[in-house]
Amino acid sequence: MKSKWLYIGAAAAIGIILIVVITIQQMNKPEKVLETLEEAVQEDNPELLVDLIVPSEASAEVSAASVQPLITYLGENNNSLQVIKDSLYDQIDKSDYSTTNQQISLIQDESQWGIFPNYKLYVKTGAIKLSGINEGDQVELTIEALENPIEQHEEAVYGPILPGEHEVLVTIQNELGILTDELPTDVWGNDQISIILDTNKLVEEDEGVQKEIMQALDIFNHDMSAFSTSEFDLTAFTNVSGYLDEEQLFLTSEFELVKDYLDEIHSQYKGAIVNLDTLAISYFDNDWTAEIDAYVSYNEQIKFSDMDEFEDVSFEAVRSYALSYDEESAAWLIQDFFDREAERSEVDQWEHTQEMMMEDPPVLKWNKEGSGTSI
Repeated sequence: MKSKWLYIGAAAAIGIILIVVITIQQMNKPEKVLETLEEAVQEDNPELLVDLIVPSEASAEVSAASVQPLITYLGENNNSLQVIKDSLYDQIDKSDYSTTNQQISLIQDESQWGIFPNYKLYVKTGAIKLSGINEGDQVELTIEALENPIEQHEEAVYGPILPGEHEVLVTIQNELGILTDELPTDVWGNDQISIILDTNKLVEEDEGVQKEIMQALDIFNHDMSAFSTSEFDLTAFTNVSGYLDEEQLFLTSEFELVKDYLDEIHSQYKGAIVNLDTLAISYFDNDWTAEIDAYVSYNEQIKFSDMDEFEDVSFEAVRSYALSYDEESAAWLIQDFFDREAERSEVDQWEHTQEMMMEDPPVLKWNKEGSGTSI
């Protein structure tokens, strides 16, 4: 009787072992890996693939966060998914589990328990190369979704990362400040993907830079009234370059010729409306320059010595400015300007504007008996 029970117990144990063996074999079939890949894409579930992926570069992060861009890309690019699936089916049909020229291959990994073949997905990693960087720019590339910072292995080359649809954040620091840009980037099909940075465009769109340029225009426009009522003294300008000073010298000489015929000059700067669509910023030979247009409005009155009434010489104009960035003073300076006659109605045609009109602006005055500018 004892032998009978031993026989029954041994048979049951063998049965259990067989069930376990069959189950493990089914779980480790290469077809099961392909099914898991399809399921992960369909259900948008990166967790299903974390333990199945072997990156071509061992230092590449393999986590739910790093796998998510991969399945997102395959979910949105059915042609790529179908090519991968066809290639994996072909490997299974041929029982060839060496790496292929596709982005994803089926490979035979270390055997489980030293008995059962173990299949995984060999994924070719990629890198991102940044170009279009200006001299002196300090650049940092990050993919915030990843758990670990992406490494920079050589100048402007970042990686390795798993392929897919990545949201790349680029930070540029230079003399103008800190600029950031978010760039959707598909890392797929090549070992290295290039991103061309348009730093000039980033500078043009940066609110901080725009604000600094607006301030430079406003200072210059105010100073123009001071200049007109100070016997055209160049020191009235507080944010201009030497080149502009030279261009304005002839006004001082001309004023001396007519000074004896004048009693008073009044100037009131009413404000400006900036045409943001004309803003153009460029970098050349280590220098930043900018161009922009604005509508400006001035009330100006002149009293001639032989007349009882003031003559109205008020004007509206579109003023075109050329600016340069002065690193020493950390400010934009007016390098040149040009006025052309215009009316307020012209501004109505501008799409993107910044209004800097003033309420109750001061009136600056010059008179023959006094000295300098008064309010």
